[in-house]
Amino acid sequence: MSDAHGLIAVAKPWKPPRTNLPELPPELWTDVLRAATWVPQLLDPDHVVDFCPSASRSRRRLLNASLVTKRHVVRVCKLWNSLATPYLYESISIGRGRAISTLYATLQGSLQKGNPTNGHSLGWWTRRFDIATRDQGCDVEDELEWLSKIVVWFPNLNTLTFRVTAQGYEGVALPGSFLQNLAQSSGPNLRAVLWYNDTLVPMTGDWYSFLVTTGNIRTIYCPTPLPFWEDALLALHSLHTVYIPIDTRTVEYPVAVIPSLESLRRVIFNVDTHAHDFNNSGWKQLLRRYGEQLKVIQAYFDYSDDGITSTFEVISRNCPHLHQLDISVRSWETLRDGISIPTAIHTLGMSCMHTQAPTREYVTLFNTLANVKFGPALKVIQFLDQGNVTDLCRKHRRVLLSGLRKLSEMGLEVQGHDGQLLN
Repeated sequence: MSDAHGLIAVAKPWKPPRTNLPELPPELWTDVLRAATWVPQLLDPDHVVDFCPSASRSRRRLLNASLVTKRHVVRVCKLWNSLATPYLYESISIGRGRAISTLYATLQGSLQKGNPTNGHSLGWWTRRFDIATRDQGCDVEDELEWLSKIVVWFPNLNTLTFRVTAQGYEGVALPGSFLQNLAQSSGPNLRAVLWYNDTLVPMTGDWYSFLVTTGNIRTIYCPTPLPFWEDALLALHSLHTVYIPIDTRTVEYPVAVIPSLESLRRVIFNVDTHAHDFNNSGWKQLLRRYGEQLKVIQAYFDYSDDGITSTFEVISRNCPHLHQLDISVRSWETLRDGISIPTAIHTLGMSCMHTQAPTREYVTLFNTLANVKFGPALKVIQFLDQGNVTDLCRKHRRVLLSGLRKLSEMGLEVQGHDGQLLN
């Protein structure tokens, strides 16, 4: 392009408009950035286990949205980068295999810089680490080696979760080096370790060695049974919540060798009447030994429709101080007349795998609840799954109102997943 004198005009490079931020003290900006990226209970290891799948999905959506916001915030200006970088790395979630090598390089680079973030390397800020890869970026062995080195840089980690669905990891055990490095780096601070599926679970020996050196863990959710052996008893004095695997063939031990778990208050298990040695299932043994101190029991009946009555009988015999009982069923019609609710509980929580049900199932459900046998302690019936609540309120309003009247006459409140009264 030339002007009237035949000279060539050079276009000026485009520059983004300058961002004029309000002049606020860094302390106020810190509060603003925290509020903009906050996910409720994300960093609380005592609230890491979600009984209902919908709650878990909702939490993951909030986490992903928060991570996106954090990535944008650190690019606004140098001040925000300095203030928000700790928030960006306090919770790390890996969804793609190729992100493992990138994270490794980033954390390693932060150690080599002369001026680390706020006086600490990036990994120092990490409190939660979610490994949820759905594909591979390279060879499985290389990725596992990187992960084993990454956890060394997390001295303040309190929550670790696994939800790996990449096909290349099927049948692969978590390396012992990963657990060793984890125990050495963040063992005293680690509070919750969870596997949401049976991929990358550790070998029994590695699992035992890890638990021996991490005595402050409060929550364990793992498809590998706790290794309770006569010659190697565990002292998990801080353990508050434990998940009991459905398959008990590898955990056949007498009650006498179950270790001391004086802090145990919450137990989660699957009920399968067709499982190996159902009458001596691991969850039954645990209830016999620790039932008097339990406050919350959460049971999945996704595999069995005929185990509710017998399970409630076991709970009634062994858990006199139970406050809350949550159950998950495949169909609302699983709940049949004649069920006796353990007399000590205050809250009965319920959820159904199918978030949409026909009217007849809800009619059956409320009729069953109207005829159920319960003690004077029961005050609340709660629908735990948001999908169930939405389906009931929007599509079966007449059945809901009729059921609420019946239960109200019995002195019972009916709550939704958020703890609010249904009306």
